[in-house]
Amino acid sequence: MTDKIDRTATVHPSAHIGAQASVDPGAMVGYHATVGKGARVAEDAIVRVRGVVRAYAVLGEGSIVGPHADIHAEAVIEDNVTIGSRVRIGRGAVVGRQCSIESHVHIEDGVRIGQRSHIGRGALIDRDAVLGQRVTVGPRAMVGAGTLLSKRASVASEATVGAGARIGANARIAVRANVPLGRTVPANTKFSGS
Repeated sequence: MTDKIDRTATVHPSAHIGAQASVDPGAMVGYHATVGKGARVAEDAIVRVRGVVRAYAVLGEGSIVGPHADIHAEAVIEDNVTIGSRVRIGRGAVVGRQCSIESHVHIEDGVRIGQRSHIGRGALIDRDAVLGQRVTVGPRAMVGAGTLLSKRASVASEATVGAGARIGANARIAVRANVPLGRTVPANTKFSGS
């Protein structure tokens, strides 16, 4: 079976479209971009210069993958998500609708990010972390493996949340704070300690 490129889609001649991939109406695949085997670029989505959407990944309607960003196999980027340049999104990760991910962010395998969340420049979200809806992670912050950030929680710039931590709804982690491994931060509180 060959790839399926809609006649209203724009695919740069230098782009690579894998077997069984689909590029839907109004979508754009840019210069030296790659859409892997069985991947889908949905309606009006954009893969910019040298962006990569790997095998069986899905880029939702109206979503944008920035230059040199790399969406790994089987990841799902839902509708109207903006992904900056040089972002890595790991295998099987899910990014909810209307999220914004700034440049140089590293999201590991199996991460789940709820809709309308924002991830700041240079942040790291480790394997299997779960971020609820409307979560904010500041620039250069780090969220450990298996951590849970409940809805509307925020992690300020350069803060570290240790692996397995539980951050309650509306909780705030202060700038450069260090939440210990496995720590629970109750809902509606601010954590400033280390």
